[in-house]
Amino acid sequence: MENRFDRTLSLIGIDKFNKLSNLSILIVGVGGVGGSVFEGLVRSGCNNLTIIDSDTINITNLNRQIISNANNIGKSKVEVTKEYGLSINPSLNIKTHQIFLDKNNINDVFKDKYDLIIDCIDSTTSKLELYKKAIELDIPLISSMGTANKLDPSLIEITRLDKTTIDPLARKMRNLCKENNIDMKKIIVSYSKEPSLTSISNPLPSMMMVPTTNAMIIISYIIRNLLN
Repeated sequence: MENRFDRTLSLIGIDKFNKLSNLSILIVGVGGVGGSVFEGLVRSGCNNLTIIDSDTINITNLNRQIISNANNIGKSKVEVTKEYGLSINPSLNIKTHQIFLDKNNINDVFKDKYDLIIDCIDSTTSKLELYKKAIELDIPLISSMGTANKLDPSLIEITRLDKTTIDPLARKMRNLCKENNIDMKKIIVSYSKEPSLTSISNPLPSMMMVPTTNAMIIISYIIRNLLN
């Protein structure tokens, strides 16, 4: 009998597949990057996911966010994402938090144990709290930098935060890490070396190809590196 993961197993083997399946992963933000990270992990066989997002789906999400469609505008992103994940794999073990992550609630989130944190949010204060918690608990973290105002997905790479250039969000996070004595060498990020294409900042201009490619690069990094 065919299995939904037969082709994955034939590519990465049973040992890596089982490691991936057993990982407990926290995804913070399920928008343009995070939604695609979530889908990619579910389709790769990850079975234990916790997702955090305070937002509801907006009509402007339709041009790039994988979980959005004309029928779920106004609905909770975490609940829509959960339903979407279960439609792919009904045995998925998923927890949701419809909150804006900050210093007041982060300890509640981390009452559960995680093997990996994937940060897909724009808030610099929330990112900083995640960095602190990841270092405190010695949990691997991958932090997505900015994907708006860009069109060339080939310029995305995975590196350490201290090695980033150009990206405005990465610059802000470097400054915050310096102010808070956080070792940037311990923070792995995905970021684009493409300069911003416009001066528009509100709302941030974005299309699907860069956020989605960024998500796939994160998943590839997890499978190629963290599972070894």
